[in-house]
Amino acid sequence: HPVKSGKVMRAAAWDGEPTVLIEADFAQIELRWAAFLSRDPAFLEIFFGGRDFHHEVALQMLGDEQTARTMRPYIKTLVFSNMYGAKVGQLISLLNRTSRDAEIRARLETGVATPQKRWEKAEVQDFQDAFWARFPVFADWIDGQRRFALEHGYIETFFGRRRRWQVIDRD
Repeated sequence: HPVKSGKVMRAAAWDGEPTVLIEADFAQIELRWAAFLSRDPAFLEIFFGGRDFHHEVALQMLGDEQTARTMRPYIKTLVFSNMYGAKVGQLISLLNRTSRDAEIRARLETGVATPQKRWEKAEVQDFQDAFWARFPVFADWIDGQRRFALEHGYIETFFGRRRRWQVIDRD
């Protein structure tokens, strides 16, 4: 629960004496690690440019500002799904859930019901293929991590910690 964990974090950093408060924003930290580890120049360029990652990817993939703004939540779902190895069927489910959530949010904000986008397999495959084509270095790094895990039964973190998997999807 964010409120409880926030209180715990503040309590851990507070000694009771007036002092300087330091705020740390870990926004998109997983993507920053992925950019660092994969050394994908396109990923790194976005972060070094200080731009919103998901909006920038949407803009690069889709071409215009309005479409990028509308599609940002779907790009976010696509990026994290690809990073964590989702297949097209899983991605369809996640994108449709994102669509439902966006429709509910829009209805709450505007009071107007908007049609919910339904994602189909061919469209999702094209969407995923376009992402991998835009970030080939990242795609190769993810594929290398997957091959390593298949061969060795574990993956190793940047700091050398091993995470074992009993089942790794071979598709």
